[in-house]
Amino acid sequence: MLHAVLNGKRYGTGIDSSRELNADEARGAEDVLTSIFFSRLAYLPENIVRDFFTLLMPDKMFTEGINELEFWPSWNLEGSRVEPDVTILCGETLIVVEAKRYDNVALQSDYQLARELAASASSELPFADIILLCVGGLVNVAPIATNLLKQQIIGHLGQYPQSDIKTADDFSFYCQSWKSIYQKLQVALADENGNLRLEHARLLQDIHQAFVWHNIQIVDFISMSSLPTSGIRHHALPVFFKEASRDAKPAPDKCDVRFFEGLSVHNSSRPPLRQAITNFFMENKNG
Repeated sequence: MLHAVLNGKRYGTGIDSSRELNADEARGAEDVLTSIFFSRLAYLPENIVRDFFTLLMPDKMFTEGINELEFWPSWNLEGSRVEPDVTILCGETLIVVEAKRYDNVALQSDYQLARELAASASSELPFADIILLCVGGLVNVAPIATNLLKQQIIGHLGQYPQSDIKTADDFSFYCQSWKSIYQKLQVALADENGNLRLEHARLLQDIHQAFVWHNIQIVDFISMSSLPTSGIRHHALPVFFKEASRDAKPAPDKCDVRFFEGLSVHNSSRPPLRQAITNFFMENKNG
């Protein structure tokens, strides 16, 4: 959130020029989520960063960690300002991140994404390979949907002079939900046994609290029908009276207390239950 405030992104931070906003009023700003999540990547060891990006983009090869990370850089495109949310330089690979607040809602703009790619030529970062990463703002992140969005982006790139853009063959395109990037970071931080170091657990807790504040679901829904059936084991209860029958029924004119299955103990001249059990075992111990 510090980066959001320093870059003038007040909405969603709880800070307003005239008053403080409560959590409900602050919901809906992706700038805070972007800052909270991606700023923490810069504090992680190189191997964890590489693992995380490989989980996000498994067909890319990451050999270095983060060299530079910048929030909301100002790029120029035909005299106008273009501002992607985050740029991350890993070796010679530039990752351009465009984040939207909600998962499962169509908020990403193919026109905006194309402009960010086209404006990357004005960046002073020394990159040879560029990746466009969309986070949130998509109803569906399945390959068929992301490929369609990529084709729409390529269509818009044709509006700009070739000297100002990366061609279709020069950029890679990936889409993730907020829930997905959280879960992949959790995997990257865990050791081979699935355990987290204390400092990594604290980092995830910070992100988790921010996601909860912005009402983002990070746990997969589990359908009851998908759960495996479990057999129920049981053992027959002992019967303590030889004359007792499973079909025994209480006399209608007496007050009965049902005991175990099909067994009635009548209020009669019989000894108390405890005494009856004792007598039963005493009679049969030598039998």
